[in-house]
Amino acid sequence: MLIGLIGLFISWWLYAVGSKRQIGLLLSALPLILLAVGIDTGDWALIGLAGGLFVSHTRLLVGRYGQRRTTRVLRRSWRRATIIYLVVILAGQLSADLTAELWLQGLAVAWLLFSVRSLSLTAFRISRYSYRPIKLSNTKLPTVTLAIPARNETHALTDALRSAVSSDYAKLEILVLDDCSQDSTPEIIKSFAHDGVRFIQGQVPSAGWVGKNNAYELLLNEASGDYVLFAGVDIRYSSESITRTITAAISRGAQFVSLMPQRRAYDPVSSALRPLRYFTELAFAEWPLMSSAWLVEREWLLKQGGFRALRREIAPEQALANAARTTGTYQFLLATPELGLTTRKRLNSLYETAVRKLYPGEGKEPVWTILVGLGYAMSAGLLIFSPYIKDPIAAALLSLGALLLWLSYILSELVLQPKFWLLSGLSLPLNLLVEAGLNLVSMIRYEFGRVDWKGRNVCIPVMRWPRSVDRSRTSNQR
Repeated sequence: MLIGLIGLFISWWLYAVGSKRQIGLLLSALPLILLAVGIDTGDWALIGLAGGLFVSHTRLLVGRYGQRRTTRVLRRSWRRATIIYLVVILAGQLSADLTAELWLQGLAVAWLLFSVRSLSLTAFRISRYSYRPIKLSNTKLPTVTLAIPARNETHALTDALRSAVSSDYAKLEILVLDDCSQDSTPEIIKSFAHDGVRFIQGQVPSAGWVGKNNAYELLLNEASGDYVLFAGVDIRYSSESITRTITAAISRGAQFVSLMPQRRAYDPVSSALRPLRYFTELAFAEWPLMSSAWLVEREWLLKQGGFRALRREIAPEQALANAARTTGTYQFLLATPELGLTTRKRLNSLYETAVRKLYPGEGKEPVWTILVGLGYAMSAGLLIFSPYIKDPIAAALLSLGALLLWLSYILSELVLQPKFWLLSGLSLPLNLLVEAGLNLVSMIRYEFGRVDWKGRNVCIPVMRWPRSVDRSRTSNQR
């Protein structure tokens, strides 16, 4: 423990007194020394601390942060690394007298509790948030704008617009923005003009704007509906989808509704190798949120400052959902066959979305991101190898936990992909390993490379992960 704390102290001291390039080299070398000591002494806590500090310190050498941001980021990394290291060390000291069997049984109990929470949360959210048909009597339905940003979407746009224009909602306008596409996206949009689809010309985002947020802002400025439904080109609608979404929002008094669509088709490769976004929202998230389709009251959104107040946010819908939650007007809606809202994304699109969102969603913190990735990998191992543990008590608890976690995943697949839920559910171990890898890839790409979304770089110095709407900037823009 003393060696690790001395290393952390030296890190603080070096950074405080020296020139940043030379000190960056020293700070990058220091974790390697700690790593060597940890390997020599068999101190796994010190090895983990060294790995986390190495990633954090090498950010100095890359130099993609400004001085103030670098200081803030490193201080947060040091603080969290210190806390985690002390907790691990103290836990080891307190349990020094425990046998290996008791350690394993303690791990098994923790795993079982985690799995129980996962299953109960999944079942609760499916029961509470699944769409159920609602009839509103003597209620004047509002006008609705369906707003679709499209950038190089030739492969999916025609089917998306055919689906949209099939809606039976009488007060619907459909806006589709061509976000500087290099394919035939504009021509496809214009070909639906006779069906009432309105073409919006996009523009290159101004400095400091995330491209998607800029597209949202342009669509918002053109929208005239009381509600705006923002959706990607992968979303498909039944004729009654929009009507039923609106009635659900009104009946619940919601100003912001996040929609989780069902999957349209089963693809063995995609199911085995896709990220776990849907499952993690249902089973692990503090509160569920999806960005593929979401409905918002237009006047309420304008009062938040529109997307200008959120121009740097990686996930503007999350900042808006945070604001709606504070007033009790946020609603999550899980699609059912009655709602008729479905999606199908290509595997590369799923990966791009995961890489773009995972690391910022983990707080842009290397130590925590590495731990989360290891947690996913460990979960995959426990699902497969729990029955083979020699200790019978630990094996029984671990196997029960594995069964419950698997049941929670199968339950989510039963709702999201009802025709192929069993085949899809069997791929959970592979999905967990994919999620572990994507967490690490997202971290490395943000910190040392670049992250592209629709052909545009969305590097971390430009974009932020939202906590809430920035009121100071909002007020200044009005």
